[in-house]
Amino acid sequence: MGLKYTFPLVTICLGLIAACSDDDPKENPKPVLPPATDTMAAYAKCNTILAEVLYHDYQRVLSYDARYKLKRWMCSGDGKADNSIDSFTDKKQTYLPIFHTEEETLTLESWKEKYCHQDDRLRQPNQLAFPLINYFTDETPKGWAQCMQQATQSPVACYAQSPDPFKPEMLKAYLQTQESQQPLSELKITLENLTALSHLPDSLKGNQSFDMQKDDMLQSALFSLNVRQGKEPISCSFTIPTALAKDKMSNEGINDCAMYRDQLYQDKKITQRAYETYVENNNIPVFHPVTGKLFGSISCAEYIEMP
Repeated sequence: MGLKYTFPLVTICLGLIAACSDDDPKENPKPVLPPATDTMAAYAKCNTILAEVLYHDYQRVLSYDARYKLKRWMCSGDGKADNSIDSFTDKKQTYLPIFHTEEETLTLESWKEKYCHQDDRLRQPNQLAFPLINYFTDETPKGWAQCMQQATQSPVACYAQSPDPFKPEMLKAYLQTQESQQPLSELKITLENLTALSHLPDSLKGNQSFDMQKDDMLQSALFSLNVRQGKEPISCSFTIPTALAKDKMSNEGINDCAMYRDQLYQDKKITQRAYETYVENNNIPVFHPVTGKLFGSISCAEYIEMP
């Protein structure tokens, strides 16, 4: 359960993809669709807001799930061809202390080299949106979609979540559409490595959803939609990335569990007796997502991070 986060209200001209009015075109030039690089930058920007919520959730209730997903964001690229230059370095540097021991002095890049799995370092913002969004059970993902609408200057945004952590192949797709001055028509929804389990929308209006299933869990999946606003094409797509295979993430995951456990003990969040029991059983504590109170434990070896 994530901390509810209110995104700034977004006020945009709802006809940005087409002309905003029928006035003189010289005064209201028709905007062009943002290029793919701008779309990647939009993912990076909006994912950063989710990362901030994850950080505050971890600070509030010590959620290992929030911490682990935040680490995925910390390790990932930011959409640039050269990932050695990270446009969110300052913010990531702020979060860095919760991911290494007090004795270490690391830059972001040296930390990535030491603590990040190569698969995560190669993930781009569009591949990272799903694990970040999938943490939340409140209205936060709708705020992310609103951010994407503003950043891409589009009336349409889409995303997906896996509602049941024990059935990661079962997904729900969400379509978020702002009211438009010009009607949206000719909707086409395409599924790759996905099978629809409920009726696909025939048109776009407001907030809509449909159920789908990932066919091959070892491969990434994608759903996309294409629609027209007048004569202008509009599209959005969302990637459900491949999960880290257990054998690939086990060492990294177990090491990260150990660091989390050590930090909790150093910060006096758990007693020495509890700490020794967790170490002996290779477990980590589980804190209630609302109250932050300790109420259980989970095995590091069996904790399989969802995509």
